[in-house]
Amino acid sequence: MESTDTQNNLPACVLPRRRFVRWLLPALFLCNLVCVVVRFYAVHHPDWSVLWEDLELGGLMLLLVFGPLLIPVRTKRGSLLQVLGLVFALLLTWGICSIGWESYLPNDPYLHRMAHGMVVFWMGVVTFLYVYIPVCLIHLILCFIEKRRARKN
Repeated sequence: MESTDTQNNLPACVLPRRRFVRWLLPALFLCNLVCVVVRFYAVHHPDWSVLWEDLELGGLMLLLVFGPLLIPVRTKRGSLLQVLGLVFALLLTWGICSIGWESYLPNDPYLHRMAHGMVVFWMGVVTFLYVYIPVCLIHLILCFIEKRRARKN
Protein backbone atom coordinates (compact mmCIF):
# COMPACT_ATOMS: atom_id res chain seq x y z
CA MET A 1 0.00 0.00 0.00
CA GLU A 2 2.86 2.36 0.73
CA SER A 3 4.39 1.97 -2.72
CA THR A 4 1.25 3.25 -4.44
CA ASP A 5 1.12 6.22 -2.05
CA THR A 6 4.72 7.18 -2.79
CA GLN A 7 4.18 6.79 -6.54
CA ASN A 8 1.15 9.08 -6.37
CA ASN A 9 3.25 11.78 -4.70
CA LEU A 10 5.86 11.71 -7.47
CA PRO A 11 5.87 14.43 -10.16
CA ALA A 12 4.28 13.36 -13.43
CA CYS A 13 7.55 13.25 -15.38
CA VAL A 14 9.42 10.92 -13.02
CA LEU A 15 7.74 7.59 -13.80
CA PRO A 16 8.00 7.83 -17.63
CA ARG A 17 11.67 8.81 -17.34
CA ARG A 18 12.30 5.95 -14.90
CA ARG A 19 10.60 3.46 -17.23
CA PHE A 20 12.65 4.75 -20.17
CA VAL A 21 15.93 4.41 -18.25
CA ARG A 22 15.01 0.93 -17.03
CA TRP A 23 14.08 -0.13 -20.55
CA LEU A 24 17.15 1.32 -22.27
CA LEU A 25 19.82 0.03 -19.86
CA PRO A 26 19.05 -3.69 -20.38
CA ALA A 27 18.94 -3.07 -24.14
CA LEU A 28 22.39 -1.43 -23.97
CA PHE A 29 23.66 -4.26 -21.78
CA LEU A 30 22.55 -6.87 -24.33
CA CYS A 31 24.11 -4.82 -27.12
CA ASN A 32 27.40 -4.73 -25.21
CA LEU A 33 27.29 -8.46 -24.56
CA VAL A 34 26.66 -9.23 -28.22
CA CYS A 35 29.46 -6.88 -29.30
CA VAL A 36 31.97 -8.49 -26.92
CA VAL A 37 31.07 -12.01 -28.07
CA VAL A 38 31.12 -11.11 -31.77
CA ARG A 39 34.44 -9.30 -31.35
CA PHE A 40 35.85 -12.35 -29.58
CA TYR A 41 34.82 -14.70 -32.38
CA ALA A 42 36.10 -12.33 -35.07
CA VAL A 43 39.48 -11.54 -33.51
CA HIS A 44 40.47 -13.92 -30.67
CA HIS A 45 38.44 -17.11 -31.23
CA PRO A 46 40.66 -19.94 -30.00
CA ASP A 47 41.81 -18.14 -26.83
CA TRP A 48 38.87 -18.39 -24.37
CA SER A 49 40.71 -16.50 -21.63
CA VAL A 50 40.41 -13.32 -23.73
CA LEU A 51 36.61 -13.61 -23.72
CA TRP A 52 36.45 -13.95 -19.94
CA GLU A 53 38.85 -11.03 -19.41
CA ASP A 54 36.84 -8.83 -21.80
CA LEU A 55 33.62 -9.79 -20.04
CA GLU A 56 35.16 -9.00 -16.64
CA LEU A 57 36.44 -5.60 -17.75
CA GLY A 58 33.25 -4.74 -19.61
CA GLY A 59 31.12 -5.95 -16.71
CA LEU A 60 32.96 -3.81 -14.18
CA MET A 61 32.76 -0.71 -16.35
CA LEU A 62 29.07 -1.35 -17.06
CA LEU A 63 28.50 -1.67 -13.32
CA LEU A 64 30.26 1.66 -12.74
CA VAL A 65 28.32 3.50 -15.44
CA PHE A 66 24.95 1.70 -15.42
CA GLY A 67 24.71 1.09 -11.65
CA PRO A 68 24.01 4.67 -10.55
CA LEU A 69 21.40 4.97 -13.29
CA LEU A 70 19.40 2.12 -11.74
CA ILE A 71 18.94 3.89 -8.39
CA PRO A 72 15.26 4.88 -8.07
CA VAL A 73 14.71 8.63 -7.98
CA ARG A 74 11.76 10.66 -6.71
CA THR A 75 12.42 14.17 -7.98
CA LYS A 76 12.22 15.87 -11.36
CA ARG A 77 15.88 16.85 -11.19
CA GLY A 78 16.98 13.33 -10.24
CA SER A 79 15.10 11.74 -13.12
CA LEU A 80 16.46 14.36 -15.51
CA LEU A 81 19.99 13.61 -14.31
CA GLN A 82 19.40 9.90 -14.93
CA VAL A 83 18.24 10.59 -18.48
CA LEU A 84 21.31 12.79 -19.03
CA GLY A 85 23.46 10.01 -17.58
CA LEU A 86 22.27 7.81 -20.43
CA VAL A 87 24.61 9.81 -22.66
CA PHE A 88 27.56 8.25 -20.83
CA ALA A 89 25.98 4.81 -21.01
CA LEU A 90 25.59 5.26 -24.76
CA LEU A 91 29.21 6.45 -25.07
CA LEU A 92 30.45 3.42 -23.15
CA THR A 93 28.36 1.14 -25.35
CA TRP A 94 29.79 2.84 -28.42
CA GLY A 95 33.31 2.42 -27.01
CA ILE A 96 32.83 -1.27 -26.25
CA CYS A 97 31.22 -2.01 -29.61
CA SER A 98 33.34 0.08 -31.97
CA ILE A 99 36.84 0.40 -30.50
CA GLY A 100 38.96 -2.68 -31.14
CA TRP A 101 37.82 -3.21 -34.71
CA GLU A 102 39.99 -0.45 -36.13
CA SER A 103 43.17 -1.28 -38.00
CA TYR A 104 45.21 1.68 -36.71
CA LEU A 105 47.51 -0.71 -34.83
CA PRO A 106 49.78 -3.34 -36.32
CA ASN A 107 48.22 -6.75 -36.83
CA ASP A 108 48.84 -7.82 -33.26
CA PRO A 109 45.55 -8.83 -31.61
CA TYR A 110 46.96 -8.22 -28.12
CA LEU A 111 47.72 -4.58 -28.97
CA HIS A 112 44.15 -4.22 -30.22
CA ARG A 113 42.87 -5.78 -27.01
CA MET A 114 45.04 -3.56 -24.82
CA ALA A 115 43.90 -0.42 -26.66
CA HIS A 116 40.27 -1.56 -26.38
CA GLY A 117 40.68 -2.26 -22.66
CA MET A 118 42.30 1.10 -22.01
CA VAL A 119 39.56 3.02 -23.83
CA VAL A 120 36.78 1.14 -22.06
CA PHE A 121 38.47 1.45 -18.66
CA TRP A 122 39.09 5.17 -18.96
CA MET A 123 35.60 5.88 -20.28
CA GLY A 124 34.05 4.10 -17.30
CA VAL A 125 36.33 5.41 -14.56
CA VAL A 126 36.40 9.03 -15.77
CA THR A 127 32.61 9.06 -16.11
CA PHE A 128 32.14 7.73 -12.59
CA LEU A 129 34.75 9.86 -10.84
CA TYR A 130 34.44 13.16 -12.65
CA VAL A 131 30.78 13.23 -13.69
CA TYR A 132 28.58 10.97 -11.57
CA ILE A 133 30.06 11.71 -8.14
CA PRO A 134 30.13 15.54 -8.48
CA VAL A 135 26.66 15.67 -10.06
CA CYS A 136 25.27 13.42 -7.32
CA LEU A 137 26.81 15.58 -4.61
CA ILE A 138 25.42 18.77 -6.17
CA HIS A 139 22.00 17.13 -6.45
CA LEU A 140 22.06 16.07 -2.78
CA ILE A 141 23.13 19.56 -1.67
CA LEU A 142 20.32 21.14 -3.70
CA CYS A 143 17.78 18.68 -2.27
CA PHE A 144 18.98 19.51 1.26
CA ILE A 145 18.67 23.26 0.59
CA GLU A 146 15.16 22.83 -0.86
CA LYS A 147 13.99 20.75 2.13
CA ARG A 148 15.44 23.25 4.56
CA ARG A 149 13.79 26.15 2.73
CA ALA A 150 10.44 24.27 2.71
CA ARG A 151 10.67 23.67 6.48
CA LYS A 152 11.23 27.38 7.12
CA ASN A 153 8.12 28.35 5.13
